[in-house]
Amino acid sequence: MLPGRLTAWKGHDLLIDALAAMQLSFEERAFTPQEALQAAEAFVTASSLIVMPVVMIDGQLVGDGKPGKYTGRLREEFHRFAMFS
Repeated sequence: MLPGRLTAWKGHDLLIDALAAMQLSFEERAFTPQEALQAAEAFVTASSLIVMPVVMIDGQLVGDGKPGKYTGRLREEFHRFAMFS
């Protein structure tokens, strides 16, 4: 379990399955805000948010400041997997 991660929410495995279906690699680890700011796109996950784009951190844009192309697709894939689980 990563620091700051309270519990593994039920959708965690569905999210990993959705990433695999999209043929995207997945790495769960701690990172710094500076590292996140260098990303092309970013998102957070939680049981109430599912997949929510992050477009700004500490007043600085992440990527181009808009939700990225993978975030929306990942949210759609998550819901597709959730319907059949």
